[in-house]
Amino acid sequence: MDGGAREEKDFRGNLFRGEDDLMGKYTAFRSKLPAFEQPKEWADKVNAWKMEFIGTIDGQHANAAFLARAYADIDLKKKELEERIAQYNIELEAISQLGVEALEENGLQKIDLAAGGYVSIKDTPYTSVEDRAAIFAWIKKNKLTDLLSVNYQTLNGMNNERLVSGKPTIPGTKVFIKTKLTVRGVNGDGE
Repeated sequence: MDGGAREEKDFRGNLFRGEDDLMGKYTAFRSKLPAFEQPKEWADKVNAWKMEFIGTIDGQHANAAFLARAYADIDLKKKELEERIAQYNIELEAISQLGVEALEENGLQKIDLAAGGYVSIKDTPYTSVEDRAAIFAWIKKNKLTDLLSVNYQTLNGMNNERLVSGKPTIPGTKVFIKTKLTVRGVNGDGE
């Protein structure tokens, strides 16, 4: 065994590695750093669910084995839903590609839905970095040094504004256009 872990048996007699192996590399900081605080709205929802689930927001006297099983069960459900969502994303992308082609072939930009709302074609530019040095040179040349730690969303937004105003894109970037279907006015999306 490495790292001071020891083999132990659970109540069924199955071997597992002992507690020494369960400590994370940041566990020692738990008592040294302040605890992360969730935004109040989120924390309120979490506490309300705790109350509904076990009747308290305090886990000190709760059944740890019960909570571990409940966590594992919900984690599995979440993974299954994420897999379904990943498949839905594939299906939406495939239908979007087919739909854009069909709408364009018929000279249409949108289709009204019988139940209300509509599906339309939407174009969205996306920036990718091809040459970081060229981007930083452009930032310095244009005296925008506060952007030296520019994140993707900022860079993408700046390129989008430049496209709309007829300016060339930022050197060192390449902009792609993502054309897809979008739905509005259905299922309470309010758009």
